[in-house]
Amino acid sequence: MLFSESDFRESYETHNETYCSSALVNAICAMACHLIDQRDTDGEGDIETLSTGFMNQARHEVQPRNYMTLCSVQALAVMYLAELSSGKARSATGYLRASVEFLKVAELDGQSPKAREISLWGIQTLNTSSTGITYQKLYAPELPYMPQFRHVDINSNHSVWRFYRYNGDQRKLPVRPSHAILAACHQAALFRIVHESLNLYCGLRGVATAEAVLTLYRRYNDWLEDLPFILKAVDEEAQPLPHILYLHVQYHVAVLQHLTPMLQSGYFAGPNLHELQGLVIKHAQQGIEIMEHARRLYSARYLTPLLSFCVVHIGDALVRYSPHEPPGSDVVEFCLGLLQQASVGFAICGPLQELYRRTAYECGVQLPANIETITGQLGSYGMDDILDACTRLDYKQPVDQSIRHIADNIAEEWPSTWERVVNGPGRPASPSSTRKSPTGEQSLRIKSLLND
Repeated sequence: MLFSESDFRESYETHNETYCSSALVNAICAMACHLIDQRDTDGEGDIETLSTGFMNQARHEVQPRNYMTLCSVQALAVMYLAELSSGKARSATGYLRASVEFLKVAELDGQSPKAREISLWGIQTLNTSSTGITYQKLYAPELPYMPQFRHVDINSNHSVWRFYRYNGDQRKLPVRPSHAILAACHQAALFRIVHESLNLYCGLRGVATAEAVLTLYRRYNDWLEDLPFILKAVDEEAQPLPHILYLHVQYHVAVLQHLTPMLQSGYFAGPNLHELQGLVIKHAQQGIEIMEHARRLYSARYLTPLLSFCVVHIGDALVRYSPHEPPGSDVVEFCLGLLQQASVGFAICGPLQELYRRTAYECGVQLPANIETITGQLGSYGMDDILDACTRLDYKQPVDQSIRHIADNIAEEWPSTWERVVNGPGRPASPSSTRKSPTGEQSLRIKSLLND
């Protein structure tokens, strides 16, 4: 959530530029084009051409004279998402960088405290997610030292949500409270922890000791436990809204990213290594199970770039550390299927499919016989395509840069620190005892879920 929807709508309807500008409207329209299927247009125009036109107009409207307005800052953030969705990550990152920089000095006169906070935390969360999950650049983005959404009514149910799996569904089903502000608040809290994890592995907090790593791991656990009930239920029977399911996916990927440097550091061996690997597998299994809930209840058509990267990170962990449970070939087919469905509107998904197929092949996973039917011919994306998706030639976490900041004695300190920092009243005695799925099943059986 990058701006106050209610304030934007009111300004748009009254032709007031306090919360709305031509640049912001055009950026939103450019991004919205990625959510439209060409087949739903009845042949009236080309969606890609339309999106390009909106982006060009947004660029034209953002001029030096209005760089410092909050609407321009918001427009630049949305332009980042639109350009990224088009598979143009190298140019997109400049828009996000500019948005974050101008946010520090933006002219906020006339803006309500609510509107300021939503934009502040929305853009900073977007920047942290881009750094920590999407592009893996090992640096620590700035984050404001202030409470989250102090002036925002996070329990407001005024915003509603409608089912969107197929065109016309929204007219058949009743509206539901979206709880979008509440979810955005907890997402911002989650990415504050991600931000501190980035700080730790950048070396900005000294070496990464067992105390530091496990303190953050405990904070991730506390974040999940402290979620209100409406955001905590992810069982398919509860029919949670998609953005609530995807919030949990981001949580599991964040924990994966936090623990993976430990796993690959070379400092751990024996039972400690086994239990650490078990933690990574547990979060990957739970993450893919939630993705399956979302796919069965809704659709993967609207996966944003951030969530597409979450898919490959989860799938990578499973084929690398648990290739038999669930079967690696099923995981690969499932993840590639999600990306293929999303690729209709998000060009970034094609190169991600290519990279993930390479990972599966390197890990010795048997690819499905119909793989080229799902994704096209292997090798159809070149170096520039990969760079425009990932800004690097890989999607994987650059753990080699993190390992240099890990304390040499971390494995020795790990067991006693786990008992002291992670364990508490009612908490498990070891990581292995937490290895259960969110629905209480011992392991994910994805094979039976692939045909919906």
